[in-house]
Amino acid sequence: MNKIAIAFGLSLAATILLWMSVDTLSPVPLTHMAYKHAFVQFTGVIAIVTMSLCMITSLRLSLINRLVGGLDKTYRLHKWFGVASFIFSLIHWLAGDIASKIVPLKEIGKRARHQHGESGHCIFDFFHQNRELAEVVGEYGFYALVAFVFIALARFIPYHIFRKAHHVIAIIFLSLVFHSVLLTKGQYWATPFGVIYGLIMLLGTIAAVMSLMGKIGHGNRASGRITHIVKHPDIDVVEATVVVDEHWQGHKPGQFAFLTSKRAEGAHPYTIASSWNAESRELTFIIKALGDWTSQLKDWFKIDMAVTVEGPYGQFTFSDSPKNQVWIGAGIGITPFIAKLKELEQTPSQAPISLFVCADHVPDELRQRLETRASKAGVTVHWYLDSEGKRLSAELISQSVGSLNDTSVWFCGPDKFGKILKKSLIEKGLSRLHFHQEMFKFR
Repeated sequence: MNKIAIAFGLSLAATILLWMSVDTLSPVPLTHMAYKHAFVQFTGVIAIVTMSLCMITSLRLSLINRLVGGLDKTYRLHKWFGVASFIFSLIHWLAGDIASKIVPLKEIGKRARHQHGESGHCIFDFFHQNRELAEVVGEYGFYALVAFVFIALARFIPYHIFRKAHHVIAIIFLSLVFHSVLLTKGQYWATPFGVIYGLIMLLGTIAAVMSLMGKIGHGNRASGRITHIVKHPDIDVVEATVVVDEHWQGHKPGQFAFLTSKRAEGAHPYTIASSWNAESRELTFIIKALGDWTSQLKDWFKIDMAVTVEGPYGQFTFSDSPKNQVWIGAGIGITPFIAKLKELEQTPSQAPISLFVCADHVPDELRQRLETRASKAGVTVHWYLDSEGKRLSAELISQSVGSLNDTSVWFCGPDKFGKILKKSLIEKGLSRLHFHQEMFKFR
């Protein structure tokens, strides 16, 4: 089981167990109304906790990134928390109907709503007096959440709209925190569960405010300017070199950064295709036209254009215990390996490294440049180009490098292709722990 699944499972299990320490889904006597109230509390707690964790994992915190294996993995966990919060919000919204199916309502007639008198305590009185407002806020917050989920999952909606919608979700979250605090059972708050529950919502609230203020990742930002642009129209790629200021503290080959060159479009993640040199302070980004914005960059980038770079992020840094390494770069996934090759030109690798390049086609000039770099770095290159009728498989990799028992595999490319290779290579003896892959699907 990977770190993402472990973190998600433990978070969900801990939430359920903590809630069960103060309440139960088997109230005595087991009446419809007693079960309904418990079920509403149970689903509401899980929904707001997972949504709070979703907000917290959006902060790009280095501690969380290290625990789960990099920012790309944190964002996958962020997505899982988001999906879980939506599912439990939906169940919470349907709680009355669901409860009636589990424990049918046998009482006939309209039940009187319990009236809360003045308690003499301003906080409790505030809670009681605003319960109906909290219910209305929660209902409309749920409707807004449904709209946001549609925007997040609909791939035809442009990225800049998707990005701006994330500011809206912070407002939705704050409204649902208000709903949750006022409608959570009062007796919860005086328990360890209540303390942890409140703390998680507080941290989520801080994350939401930071999002609204544009402070996420602020401490990792550096200013820069574009100094060099190379266009490769035959493969829809643009190469931009950026000189960054002293706020950039360096990076390791294989890491990525968020690049902002147009404020309205926002930051986009790109792998850094250069090793770090503190004297030149240059970062190179090789970007393929894969979407509406990246297709515009070849005409948008200009010499001396001011940009913002945030990072570095990621743990795709070629650090592993096995003696041998296999690198697989599919399409634009070749960029982290270019960065590592540039570093190894200074100190060539003494251990066997095999680089497998997969693409539709590669221009002769670029192919020669890569071959030259690889030769200086002590890396063997294997070409698998569609234009030459060659397709890479686990069998071909095994034939080229031999035993996979003391080998780590570093893959960067399409997610589906990576999953196929991982499964096949593990069947051929590769350790599951030694297959490394970036998850660049941030949406």
